[in-house]
Amino acid sequence: MPPPTGNGETRNELDFARQHGERQRILQALNKHGNNRTHAAKELGISRVALYKKLHKFRIVETPA
Repeated sequence: MPPPTGNGETRNELDFARQHGERQRILQALNKHGNNRTHAAKELGISRVALYKKLHKFRIVETPA
């Protein structure tokens, strides 16, 4: 188990929180752009290919319009 950070959270908890935030940000961008992945990727500052990889990583198949 990784050592706790200064505020008592473990590295795993921090990774989980970061990934949750990243997933939520992706969903927000997709929702804002009507599920247009090209526009969402541009807003997020990543390539469309990188967005597709993140969609697969976070198991985001389709978002509500």
